[in-house]
Amino acid sequence: MRDYYKEFVDISLQQCREDDYLDPKKIRAHNIAMRKMKRLQRELQSNGVTDFFQKLLKHEDDRVRMNAAVLCLQLHFCKTEAVETLSHIAHSSTDNTLRFSAKMVLKGIDQT
Repeated sequence: MRDYYKEFVDISLQQCREDDYLDPKKIRAHNIAMRKMKRLQRELQSNGVTDFFQKLLKHEDDRVRMNAAVLCLQLHFCKTEAVETLSHIAHSSTDNTLRFSAKMVLKGIDQT
């Protein structure tokens, strides 16, 4: 059986951090990972797989939590936990790009 949790985490951890954007190799790896994430998200959505999202929202890495929170909002699953996770990232992450991204997602929620 496919381990969606591990796959989601592995792909998320390839996402660039603030300092990684100076390295073209890391940017390429990031772009490839984000295409894989899109495919994985479509598969999870079409199969209705949501049993591990609460665990992802509590992961120690902000990149994993950010991706999980955004997907939860898209799937209308664990919305309260997803918003709380994004709010925490927006205010506490040590990575400026993740803080900014979380703030923008939260701003988009407020405008809907």
